[in-house]
Amino acid sequence: MKQFASTPDNARTQWLSKLTLGVVIAGLVSLSGCIRTPEWTLFYAGDEQQAPAQYLEQKFIAGYYDTVEQCQAKGRGLVKLKMSKLPLEQAYVCGHQCQTDDSGNMRCQQLVEASAFDGI
Repeated sequence: MKQFASTPDNARTQWLSKLTLGVVIAGLVSLSGCIRTPEWTLFYAGDEQQAPAQYLEQKFIAGYYDTVEQCQAKGRGLVKLKMSKLPLEQAYVCGHQCQTDDSGNMRCQQLVEASAFDGI
């Protein structure tokens, strides 16, 4: 049987195949981080003239965060940056695992309100 010697073109093709496979695997691994759902939703009402009776509305959503600490930090930052018309403790709320139910109402497993002791 005659065996073919490896030519530069075959070696290049094999190298490109391995490189392509590596890029595809790296892309899939990096995309897996994008699939994870953030746990906390920031509801910011600091632009309102008075505190809303209900913070859990789409119009108040200001971001999604992995931890309550990240959510609170962003809320405090918005209060400071936007010079909130409301006091800190009324300007934002962080909701844990919030979802919209079948009737369109927003529901959260837990709400963590801002505190005057959060400091800015």
